[in-house]
Amino acid sequence: MNRSRRLIGVIVLGGVLLSGCSLSTERKAVTVPDGSVPFALLDPDSVQAPLATTLTGTTVPGRPVTIYLVKNDVLVPVIRAVQDPTPTALVAQLAADPTEAEIAAGLRSELATEGGPKLVLDSVLTRGVATVDLAPGFAALDSDSQLFAIAELVCTLTAQPGTGQVAFTLQNTPIEVPLPGGTTTGNPVTATDYGVLINP
Repeated sequence: MNRSRRLIGVIVLGGVLLSGCSLSTERKAVTVPDGSVPFALLDPDSVQAPLATTLTGTTVPGRPVTIYLVKNDVLVPVIRAVQDPTPTALVAQLAADPTEAEIAAGLRSELATEGGPKLVLDSVLTRGVATVDLAPGFAALDSDSQLFAIAELVCTLTAQPGTGQVAFTLQNTPIEVPLPGGTTTGNPVTATDYGVLINP
């Protein structure tokens, strides 16, 4: 009789412990109304997009990417933020006017048009090679501006994983581009080709 009472007590105690842990017997997914979900969880960008630290030390939403701007006669890496670091998005960063903080730091982009015609018509990535199609206005730049514009594009694009080389065309026709030292090449180029221009 005592053994039966002890057994019943153990069963009852086990039931109390299970109920205290709130174990659910629900076996199917439950849909939660949007009104019951924190707002931030309904916005994928607010969850997935990291923050990039700008030149001023402030943070902005987006994926941090490194672009290369010109200061005097060298290239300087700068952190910007983009939603998706495609070649087109990176070129757009170079074509945009520098921020006030970048201007104050003496930085510029040879590709910034300031309302003028675009210098880059298109940019695509194929098997690790980014092909940049330049606009006719590029030919109107002086030799130094052409060199630094090409260097900005090459170093910025190859700073992204998956891009190792950059090839250039002018309205879809392959062209030669300037290299440091006054030479030119019609082959795809890498950041190493412009390494002497990067600020140590």
